[in-house]
Amino acid sequence: MKKLTLILSLFVLLGTLCMMTADSGPLAPAPFPKVGQSSPVIQSKFFVIDAMIQNGKVMVELPMDTPSGSIALVLGEEKAKAFTADKKALEAVSFKDEEIKRMSMPEANTRFNLGSLSRGVQSVSFTGLQEKEIFRMVVAQPKSPMALKVQVTPLAARTGETVVATARISDEKLAAQATVEAMLPGGNTFSLNDKGVDGDKIAGDGIFAGSFTAPRVNGFEGINIRFTARGTRHDGSPFLRNAINSVMVTNPIGKMIAQGIKKENDMLTVPMQAAQGSYKVVVIFGYDDTTLAFANTDFHQKGEAKEITLSLPPEAGAANRAIVRLLNKATLGLEDELEIQLVPTQAPPDFEALSAIKHELPASKRKVAEVMHEEHK
Repeated sequence: MKKLTLILSLFVLLGTLCMMTADSGPLAPAPFPKVGQSSPVIQSKFFVIDAMIQNGKVMVELPMDTPSGSIALVLGEEKAKAFTADKKALEAVSFKDEEIKRMSMPEANTRFNLGSLSRGVQSVSFTGLQEKEIFRMVVAQPKSPMALKVQVTPLAARTGETVVATARISDEKLAAQATVEAMLPGGNTFSLNDKGVDGDKIAGDGIFAGSFTAPRVNGFEGINIRFTARGTRHDGSPFLRNAINSVMVTNPIGKMIAQGIKKENDMLTVPMQAAQGSYKVVVIFGYDDTTLAFANTDFHQKGEAKEITLSLPPEAGAANRAIVRLLNKATLGLEDELEIQLVPTQAPPDFEALSAIKHELPASKRKVAEVMHEEHK
């Protein structure tokens, strides 16, 4: 169920909520999509601590930049107790929650109030822990003005493609010192920099960048990237932040022949290289930076090259650009994507007037919207 929600969310971001065999029509005025669209920006004011348990005990060092309102959730421990360096017990509440169990987290946990701690690195010992190897705790500092904001580009990548990750340390002022690392599944890591090199645009602006190559996957997989930012804030207090963002990776089979795409009257022809499988071509038409209309159609290949023809809605006649996307219906992965320039055959509409009109979703989009609504109940 979680995987279905993730896939549907991806399709929302790509503007490809089109499930019928063939469909077309107008779109409400909206920003025109981009090739290699970025993921949503994920913001975090939390960090994660992992440690080894010895004889039911563990001691951790917590970099507290804003203790007020801070809490810690010790995962998988219902009887844990916590003490500061001067032996003061921290307020604790043990609880079980079926909902977080559905999110692949332990059902039984203990929440600690960290508001009594002082700013800086604080030593806290935990006792009463189960006899297991790993202690894991999540610390949230909701009142802190400092947040880690992460994004990946593109959201939908192909095996072998470069994926750029950016991380912004958002605060009242630039950090006095900071480093940002990212970890991929399997433990591979890469560094992000704020030196104006290797994908970073401006040195010293608090925005870090780094890149990696999208790995080979089995059809279509989500790759989680765990970001860790640590250092010293402008006021001298230490900070630690973790955030997770994802890139959806496809091992492509099908591919469009870009130079052969052509629009004639109310038809668009998209030639395909030889491939095997079931696919969907989705086209978003726009005028300058505003969407106008869409068209899509399904097709099947049995190892042969093929020309796909789409019937276009009347509104597409005003388009001067289009995004063409190829989806694999078996994996739901984005296999190919490109932008083409068009010569309008009619004047663009009055977008301001169109914005005032309530547009009904096409049947295909209504069906997916209903599925997403059920998923979130």
